Amino acid sequence: MRILPGHAASAAGPVLRVSTVRPPMIAGLLVALGLIGLIIWLALAGTDAPPAPGDSAAVRLDLAAPPATEAPARAEAKPAEAPEATNPAEPALAAPPATAESETDHGAAPAIEPSPAIVASVEAEAQPVSAASSAATSVSAVSSAATGPKLAAVDPALIQDSSHGPLPRVAEDGRRPWQVYARAFTVDATTPRLALVIAGLGLDHALTLDAIKLPPEVTLAFSSYAPDLEALVELARGAGHEVMLDLPMEPVTYPTDDPGPNTLLTTLTPAENLDRLEAVLGKATGYVGVAGHRGSRFTTTPDSLRPILTALAERGLLYLDDKSSNESVAPQLAQQVGLPRAINDRFIDAEATRVLIDASLASIVSDAKAKGAAVALGRPYPVTLQRIAAWLPALAERGVALAPISAVVDQQQFGP
Repeated sequence: MRILPGHAASAAGPVLRVSTVRPPMIAGLLVALGLIGLIIWLALAGTDAPPAPGDSAAVRLDLAAPPATEAPARAEAKPAEAPEATNPAEPALAAPPATAESETDHGAAPAIEPSPAIVASVEAEAQPVSAASSAATSVSAVSSAATGPKLAAVDPALIQDSSHGPLPRVAEDGRRPWQVYARAFTVDATTPRLALVIAGLGLDHALTLDAIKLPPEVTLAFSSYAPDLEALVELARGAGHEVMLDLPMEPVTYPTDDPGPNTLLTTLTPAENLDRLEAVLGKATGYVGVAGHRGSRFTTTPDSLRPILTALAERGLLYLDDKSSNESVAPQLAQQVGLPRAINDRFIDAEATRVLIDASLASIVSDAKAKGAAVALGRPYPVTLQRIAAWLPALAERGVALAPISAVVDQQQFGP
């Protein structure tokens, strides 16, 4: 038995044998444990390479930056379904089925419905939020569309003050608004002319700005129910477009289909209809005339229509008959009262699909070549604006000149 140093043997029995632990053994054990730990850490860490020495900045950047995520793919735009009509002020921003009042040989007149926010502002007659600032910020986005000579500034000599606002009038020197505010057009008289009018603008701000970005030869017609109409008209004129106002008239489906509180009706007296006309005309300034809107009954009733066309002639404006009905007598009456007039030959988006819009645009080119002058009318549907933008650059190659509405005044044949 080995007695530990400093201890004597015990009578009770032998002392347990304890071996002395040597320092080299401890060191070896620690190294083995360290190697095992390193192997386990490397296995857990995977194959990511550690940063290079001295690359601490990269490490800090990686730690500070959030994990990168892949941007979701943009969903392909799909045509919106037609909303339910919520207000008689204007018809729906989708192509509805053709009705008896719009079934013509040149296509059905589509309708437009304002957004609920616009409906509320019209019905409540609330003061709309000013679009002056938003329109001003949009000038840079559309200013590139303005080419060629600028339109004449609004002339006080062509304005009559009234309870409905500033009304157009013939100046004392005989100048007429439709001529003063016309866009210059110098194409050879033998070249077929095609006037393209986008109507119903102002109810959707974004689509209105898209329409203003079209070439300035495209004529823009605004709804009189549009909030901040004056600011939008000014923006359109600043981009070089001739401007018109939509004139709501009674359709054969009235009152189920009601174009709004200023609609001209066959049941009203001439004085009442003239008051409504002035309510529309007083909404803006600088326009060349008005475009009939939805008047399939009103435009077939001479006794109701004649006083309106006479008043437009006396104020120096032009009139576009949208031909909501093939029985419209507007062209004949306009000629009788000396009112400059144009006639819609085709609704290009009677059915707002790409294929049918493209077909309508091809047909209106043929109309212009055959007749020497033609007018096409469209609405601010997204697909309409997209197809027009794609179609216009090649129009000149087809031997047809895009013309403002004033350049086709009194050049279209009508009647038997």
